[in-house]
Formats: sequence, structure tokens, C-alpha cells
Amino acid sequence: MPFLRPRLLLAWAALAAGLLALGAKLVLVADRGSDLPYMDEWNAVGSSLLVPGAHGTLAADGFFAPQNEHRVVLSRLISYGLIRVNGQWDASWKWPSTP
Repeated sequence: MPFLRPRLLLAWAALAAGLLALGAKLVLVADRGSDLPYMDEWNAVGSSLLVPGAHGTLAADGFFAPQNEHRVVLSRLISYGLIRVNGQWDASWKWPSTP
């Protein structure tokens, strides 16, 4: 039982550090974030999802199309879902999926 208290203290310290990091990221995004798409998002989301969606020609292959040298399926799904919920393209809503 004597080891229980230091482990509990360590667990609380780890939780506090994680919440502090999350809070710092929230403050940073709220203060310095932008609603404009960043770099490749113009092509990855704008021209491959929004334009076909506006013309009624969006198909599943738009989500699986390669972007440069990789496929960004999850990022496109998150972006498209947030666009549908928000009613507009606001890149600042996608902050959890950005590094």
C-alpha cells in the first residue's frame, strides 16, 4: 500500500499536465488561429470536395484521391463533416486534427 499514494500522485500530475497542454492549445488557437485554409487545404478540401459538392457531382472517389504523395481520407472526412455542420468552410474548426 505505500506505493499507491505516489502512483496516484503521478497519475494526477500526468492528467494535470495533459489538461494544461490542451488548455494552452485552445488559447493559442483562439488567439492566433485563422479561419482561412492553410497551404494544401485549398486543394485537398476546396477543389476536391467543395467544388464538386456545389455542382452536385461529389463522389466517394473525391475523398480517396491522392493529395501530393499521400491520401488524406480522414482529414477530408472531418473537414467535409464540419462544413456540413457549420454551413460554411471554416478551417479553424478543424484544429484537433492539425499538429
